Amino acid sequence: MREVAIPHIYIEFAEKSSAKRKTYLSFIRGYISSNYPGWKLQDIKGKKAIIEKT
Repeated sequence: MREVAIPHIYIEFAEKSSAKRKTYLSFIRGYISSNYPGWKLQDIKGKKAIIEKT
């Protein structure tokens, strides 16, 4: 497992959405899949994503 910082801009974008949580999770999953291939999102703690190698 590994912790990675979540870009603050994703938080700002999600806050403007009507479905904040769903939008935020979608952004984070997309960020992880494009920047950390072979890893998947396990949890979010504060402004950090906990990812695990698949």
